[in-house]
Amino acid sequence: MLANLQPDLQWPDFCIALGIGHLINDPRFNDIKTREENSEELIRIIDKIFITKTSAEWMKVLKAACDITCGLVQTIADLENDPQVIANKYIIEYNHSTLGPIKVLGSPLQFSKTPAEIKAEAPQFGQHTEEILMEAGYTWEEIAQLKEEEVI
Repeated sequence: MLANLQPDLQWPDFCIALGIGHLINDPRFNDIKTREENSEELIRIIDKIFITKTSAEWMKVLKAACDITCGLVQTIADLENDPQVIANKYIIEYNHSTLGPIKVLGSPLQFSKTPAEIKAEAPQFGQHTEEILMEAGYTWEEIAQLKEEEVI
């Protein structure tokens, strides 16, 4: 995804970075209004160029060559290795009692004095059924009957 905060000022650097310097003064694209009017054609041109390198290669080219705000549109699978996701602990490693070390979502909230942390894993299917039924007033006999009837 690209965002030119000063599109007319950044247009020449962008063209040079993509190797299309000949379009800098092209009347179809020489200012934001004409680029918008001819956006379908411009997108076709840029698409043909972007397909020649990987996203990571283009990120390096754009960041090195011009002052254009750019970022990758990531997939869910990309997130677990994203430096910002890791730094903010949005995905963390958790030592699950039966699965071992797994990656799970961290807390989206950050507190300076009371850091959020995962204290327990999600319960297994039916793990607390008896406890909940006991708290709800069922007796052991009633719970046994529910099990026998395959209700629980």
